[in-house]
Amino acid sequence: MTKLNDGNVVWVNLNPAKGNEQRKIWPCLVIESQASPLSLVIVMPIRDANGKTGKKLFVDIRDLKRAGLEKPSVIDVYQIRAIDPKRITSVMGEVDLTVLNDAKRRFGLLLDLDV
Repeated sequence: MTKLNDGNVVWVNLNPAKGNEQRKIWPCLVIESQASPLSLVIVMPIRDANGKTGKKLFVDIRDLKRAGLEKPSVIDVYQIRAIDPKRITSVMGEVDLTVLNDAKRRFGLLLDLDV
């Protein structure tokens, strides 16, 4: 596996999952790749944008080609996860810094943090 960077879009094996958690092999945005003392990577799943564009808990991905995506997609801020890097199967692309920071900011708003 190549070195991960914040803002990478990666394929992640999210199985096993429980209840309403995302499952299967899923594209995710790497939010934090280097600060964990447990060697974990923090990711947010990327979903089809159908009906989710402009909603508070979803961040639109504007440059699909750069991200390695084929259809309109959004970052699901609500389903953030800390995962073992071994779950990552490949790097697809990346998002620009504006999109990465927007995802982080919206997560802070979700937690009622002043960010």
